[in-house]
Amino acid sequence: AEDVFRFTGNETHTDYFRLMLRDGNYLLIGG
Repeated sequence: AEDVFRFTGNETHTDYFRLMLRDGNYLLIGG
């Protein structure tokens, strides 16, 4: 159970980080 939770947490963190990069690049290009 702990391994599954850990994997899910890492995947969610990766998606959140990827979303931040996408927004950051958009702001840099838009600016």
